[in-house]
Amino acid sequence: MSLFCSLLLILVIVLLYLCWFFKKSHTYFNDKCFPTLEPTFVLGNLADAILLRKSLAVTVYDLYEKLRPYKYAGLYWLHRPFVMLRDPEMIKNILIRDFAHFPDRGIHCDEKEEPLNNNLIRMGSGDKWKCIRMKISPLFTSGKLKMIIPPVQECANKLSEVIDRTQGEPFDMKELSERFSIDVIGNCAFGMDTSALENPRSPFLKMGKEIFKFRYQPIIRHFFPALKKFWIKIFNLRYIDKEVETFFSNIIHEAIKLREKSQTTKNDLMDSLLALRNDNVDDCANLKMN
Repeated sequence: MSLFCSLLLILVIVLLYLCWFFKKSHTYFNDKCFPTLEPTFVLGNLADAILLRKSLAVTVYDLYEKLRPYKYAGLYWLHRPFVMLRDPEMIKNILIRDFAHFPDRGIHCDEKEEPLNNNLIRMGSGDKWKCIRMKISPLFTSGKLKMIIPPVQECANKLSEVIDRTQGEPFDMKELSERFSIDVIGNCAFGMDTSALENPRSPFLKMGKEIFKFRYQPIIRHFFPALKKFWIKIFNLRYIDKEVETFFSNIIHEAIKLREKSQTTKNDLMDSLLALRNDNVDDCANLKMN
């Protein structure tokens, strides 16, 4: 048998196996007599989002509407089964009463390789997640959130001034909203004046736009959450571009050094996070993740 025939035979066997695998995977809910929608071969029920014909939000909404007679139903993310809930009481139980049993979002990242993505959403479940959530939750009480009102108001005043300077001439509202958002985030999160409203060439604005710029890497990571670390490194499949991550990481470190050196307080989120760090938040660092 020639090399070509051997390779062709292997290819046919692999394709047949993949066909069988996806067909078998897409019978998971049928075998359990669970309400479901007919999936698209290989892509499952999120084909429109995977092929970028619709946003993920619109795709999920369409599925939600199609399942209107049911309180819940089974769907497929490629070959992976998942359950969509439509019953408010069941949703309330998962998000509130039984939340401790449902912390894992199924989208993980390496905290050493991608430190900015090491958050509660992508951290997975386990003792470390519970510890950090317990320490961070008090930062978002109504009293703490009221502290961000003054800096937001200050940014709103600057926005009003910039609009007034246009003297009725047309301007790009989307771009202006981006600059306003960057100033709000910079003031509230970092306690820094990013000057994005005053300076359209602000480096904060540039890097902020890069975060929301279309990149295929996060899409691949999102739809293939079980990718091994090896493949992520080989194809550089990062959620956030390395340059952007380095920029914001340096900004955070510089802000911390400046606060500690000057001993100044602004009663903002950065002060709360520094107080949290000094309150033995590192106790969570060595805990296990499941």
